[in-house]
Amino acid sequence: MDIEFLREIGLTSYQTKVYLTLIEKGTLTATEVSKYSGVPQPKTYSSLDALIKMNLVELIPDYPKKYKAISPSITVPKMIAKKKKAIEKMERSSKKIIQLLEKKYKEKKQESKEYVWVMKRGKKEFLERLIEFINQSQKEALFFTLHYSMYPELKKALAKAIKRGVKVRIIGNKTKETIEAYNAYKKMGCETRSVKHDYTRFAVFDGKITTMRIGEAYVNIIVEDEAFSSIFRSFFNQEWKKAKRDKTQK
Repeated sequence: MDIEFLREIGLTSYQTKVYLTLIEKGTLTATEVSKYSGVPQPKTYSSLDALIKMNLVELIPDYPKKYKAISPSITVPKMIAKKKKAIEKMERSSKKIIQLLEKKYKEKKQESKEYVWVMKRGKKEFLERLIEFINQSQKEALFFTLHYSMYPELKKALAKAIKRGVKVRIIGNKTKETIEAYNAYKKMGCETRSVKHDYTRFAVFDGKITTMRIGEAYVNIIVEDEAFSSIFRSFFNQEWKKAKRDKTQK
């Protein structure tokens, strides 16, 4: 039986050794359990008591007392079910805690009027922050990209944003290689236009936050400032008017 699995369902290191010894050796006294498992005798007694309470081991009223492991096919599913209930309870509690903390986080964020410049590097970090800003958006999300590309986690976040009423507009270069992603964004409700360019890629969220990706190494600059974001928003709108649009779009 997998030692790590037993630990994951709640057994300590000593309890795991004691339980596995009883599984392998059968009915034993506490002294024998200690001998075969290598667990110190005082710890053996406390481990056996704990395992009995967990319904993994049963005490045989003999002299001296003996211990026997209960069949794993009976005990392990019960342990897993108990663990599941604990996780479900934790998830229910966490939703309330997250809502409370998120409210405090947003209140504190609204109070701050300082310029925030953050430089991050890496694709994973880039996508995580992008999704974070999409999830926070209330009205508008603008994306000025070099090529249309689709990431499942990004698609999911955008779909949720559109569903709650966020207007999503994307400008990028539509080619034979990127047409599939272009159509996917369009199908899910994004407004899309095509333009070939070599400018810095950026995104603007609710006219307050701007993210810029520099080069192919995913060097990302994030600026949280309305005045700064308005410059990029104005540039986006100018390029939007000049960009090619589908006949189906107004």
